[in-house]
Amino acid sequence: MVLALAALSWVSVLRRSFARAQRHLSVRLPGVIGHGVGIVRELDVESPFDENGVSDTVTAHLTLRVNPTQGPAFTAVLDAVYALADAEKLTVGSHGPVRYLRSDPENTVGIETRLPELTVQQIYRAAAMN
Repeated sequence: MVLALAALSWVSVLRRSFARAQRHLSVRLPGVIGHGVGIVRELDVESPFDENGVSDTVTAHLTLRVNPTQGPAFTAVLDAVYALADAEKLTVGSHGPVRYLRSDPENTVGIETRLPELTVQQIYRAAAMN
């Protein structure tokens, strides 16, 4: 029990550290991280049931067409973990903001979920004008 709690707290600390580092990089090196609008072109969701017949999350294999705020459009493949209820809302053609490293956009795309609404609107406008 103590080991499980220690492991969970360690994972929590690591996640916070990585999020802090990412925020630091995006502020200090604005040319490193790019944003755009990702549109789902292909979707494959794994079975939501584990070996015990129960699961709260599923892994979705997504192929996204990304319209960046700057530069040419590109295609990216990624795996994302969703809550079961959220995964049921995924459809081909759905879209949302994404982030990526400008040095390797196709292999570093991640779904952006922590942006304020105003920033999301700016990303959509910039991607449309690109």
